[in-house]
Amino acid sequence: MNQKPVTADDFAQLKGNILLILPDQDFFSGEIQKNLIQLMHNPEIQYVSGGHLSTVLKVDAYVRTIRDFLSKHQGK
Repeated sequence: MNQKPVTADDFAQLKGNILLILPDQDFFSGEIQKNLIQLMHNPEIQYVSGGHLSTVLKVDAYVRTIRDFLSKHQGK
C-alpha cells in the first residue's frame, strides 16, 4: 500500500533491454497495456497466449520467449 509509483525514469537505464510479455487475451484493458508500454523505454513487446504473469498457463511459450530475448541481448 505504501509503494512508491513507478515512473518512466525508473526504466531509463534499461532502454532497449526490456522484454515486455503481454498475453494476447488479458483482463487488463488496451488502455492499461498502452500505458505500461509507454512507461518502458523502447521495449521489445511479445504477445503470448495462455494467461497473465501469475496465471501463466502455457509456460513453455513464456520460457521460449524469454530465452530468445536473452540470447539476442547477451553482452549488451
